[in-house]
Amino acid sequence: MNKDIRYTIRFLLTMLVYAVLLVAVAYLVREYPKMPMRFALILVPLIPGIYATWLVSQQVTSGDELQQRIQLESFGLAFAGTALVALTVGLLDYVGVEQLNGAWYVSIMLFLWGLGQLIANRKYT
Repeated sequence: MNKDIRYTIRFLLTMLVYAVLLVAVAYLVREYPKMPMRFALILVPLIPGIYATWLVSQQVTSGDELQQRIQLESFGLAFAGTALVALTVGLLDYVGVEQLNGAWYVSIMLFLWGLGQLIANRKYT
């Protein structure tokens, strides 16, 4: 397995851990609003976020021109997909659909970016 595929798998797994933690801590904080550690607990999903930031910086700075192209295409998919989700949620707000918490937009963007990397890697290799 090449370096790029290993990175992408690690990144997507990190985002999966982030999403699971986000759901878990959001549930706990909502169900137990007087819990003394709720402020610290709600920040736990930042741990995989910090690791993902480190992974991204390592991948982008170590890449050649092809890798930079893959990153650009991945960022494009993530940007457009997240914008589409945000627009859809914003429009649905006019008819009373509950808004999506801002933390989910980051999750969606990062997931789409990882998916874009898988697609672009497959396209160019």
